[in-house]
Amino acid sequence: MIEQQNLNGSGEDTESDDMRGMLHDTSRVSESEDVSDDNGIGDCSESSSCKKRKGRGKTIMKEYWSGMKPKVSLEWNEHGQPVGDGATILSSYIGVAARSGLLPLPLTDWRHVDKEAKNVVINHIKTRFDLDGDKNLHWTLGKLGERWRDFKHRLHRDYVADLSEHDALLNCPPHVNPDDWKPLIRYFFSDEFKKKSKKNTTNRSQSKTSHNTGRRSLATRAKDLQKNHPQGVAPSRHELWKLIRTRKNGEPINEYCGDVFSAIDEYVAGMEEKEEGEIDDGPDVLGAVLGK
Repeated sequence: MIEQQNLNGSGEDTESDDMRGMLHDTSRVSESEDVSDDNGIGDCSESSSCKKRKGRGKTIMKEYWSGMKPKVSLEWNEHGQPVGDGATILSSYIGVAARSGLLPLPLTDWRHVDKEAKNVVINHIKTRFDLDGDKNLHWTLGKLGERWRDFKHRLHRDYVADLSEHDALLNCPPHVNPDDWKPLIRYFFSDEFKKKSKKNTTNRSQSKTSHNTGRRSLATRAKDLQKNHPQGVAPSRHELWKLIRTRKNGEPINEYCGDVFSAIDEYVAGMEEKEEGEIDDGPDVLGAVLGK
């Protein structure tokens, strides 16, 4: 079961009057998504470098948030993951919900976020999307936690990085509650955060590859490949690995990936010779090539 009874659609509505107002306040969503306007940044000292990082802008989805759009039907795969066009809309909407101010920011661990607050957001999402079954709710809750962490990462990157603690405190974004901002800044400047940040930076520097899935999830792209296959066969793990590391021009995204592509092709060719043209999906090709 997921979190607590409210998440399965039964049980009492946990929205307070204040939260209900926030859920239907589209101006709040619009304000929280505006990243191109410098208004609202706190007044820092003249010697500081308070700033807001420019970006392409985040998704607003006001029509979905306000209920002007009809409820979105969803297709789910056997793993409880949404696929298709509805999945892209749902994923974007969950990001908006994570930035809406309904979830507390100062907590360091998603597992410590109050269950009632999670229920309020999940129940709201259920009014805009067809969520059915514990598997689907489990995915949605997990994605919400992921977007919550992403939001805090972007806040640090866009409003805190390279500032002193004093100036960062004054650089509260207009879409963040000041009562949340102060303890969040304390955490950003804590030894615990600095240690985690250093570890993550080291891990990223050691990574040899990335991916380019874009807005369509890996599950959706896998479903697309299966639909387009003459026999409706689902793609293998190594085929998906290559897919999301291939540029639009057909080239691998970097030299390392190119080497792995070649190794995969050689391994598969050897299997075809042994099986007279039939590849037994029992062996994990990607695992054999990467050694894991």
